[in-house]
Amino acid sequence: MGGLFGNLAQIRAALVEMRQQGAAKEREGAEQRSWADVNLELLDQVEAEARQLLGVSDDADLSLHGQEGADSSPHDRLRGLHVWRRFLFGGDLESIQYIPPEYDGQKGKALYAVPVVAGKGTNRRRAFAAARVYGPKLDSDALADAIFRTGETRAADAASVKSSLGVLVRYGSEWKRSEGGVLEYVGDGLTPNQEMILKLLEERQEKQPESS
Repeated sequence: MGGLFGNLAQIRAALVEMRQQGAAKEREGAEQRSWADVNLELLDQVEAEARQLLGVSDDADLSLHGQEGADSSPHDRLRGLHVWRRFLFGGDLESIQYIPPEYDGQKGKALYAVPVVAGKGTNRRRAFAAARVYGPKLDSDALADAIFRTGETRAADAASVKSSLGVLVRYGSEWKRSEGGVLEYVGDGLTPNQEMILKLLEERQEKQPESS
């Protein structure tokens, strides 16, 4: 009997691990899809503006067909796309919206970039800065972790920072706490920080593996 239950335990452990690995791949896939969606939207905007500026009709074929740069990787071409974005829109593209955070598959959590919240002075300003990049609904764990990693607080750990974020809800009407530990900005004046968003997108592209 002991051998039977031992085998069952080993099978259960293997299946649990497979399930966890599958869930991690799903989360990574969701992040990759979100990353692609942001860039596809930007590509559509750049193409539409370029057609208008250059007088190219909507039905004209603009595929590469042997043009210079056709053999470069998709990520190289995306970096070039952002150069065109600056040229066409002058650095002011209001339609660029917020971006999803990166995801740490090993730790199973979202990651906010430290530069987004660094140098802001107070947690209220840090949270607002994060909302300008990641949207009005923030993962309080990811926000606390990013704030702690700035090294600009006296908190002993990220959990202490998360506890202190409760001040945003208790004192003021701009923030509310939603289900699942989400901090939501419900005040006025929230606009995407396009400069920071573009910087983070470029950094993510540089970290993407090159396609063969």
